[in-house]
Amino acid sequence: MDGLFCATDRIAIGAVKAIQERGLTAGSDIKVLGVGNDELGSVSSPSISTFNYPFDKAGESAAKLLIDLLSGEPASMSKIVLTFQTIDRETC
Repeated sequence: MDGLFCATDRIAIGAVKAIQERGLTAGSDIKVLGVGNDELGSVSSPSISTFNYPFDKAGESAAKLLIDLLSGEPASMSKIVLTFQTIDRETC
């Protein structure tokens, strides 16, 4: 296995722990990447490489769409583009 892509940084921290318990090194033996840019990921050892994703904006967009639908407004086809930032740390 070359690497793990974890749904959250906290899951990535757990993956790093499991990798270390097996005598391997996260970042060199197995790459680990999380999502969310959680503060814990920046202070863990090794620090977690991550994607900084705007969960708050994604939630706002989803809530607005749901409120519009519940209010009886017709569903409209739209494309919402949310960008992310790659934060390279020690695990990638």
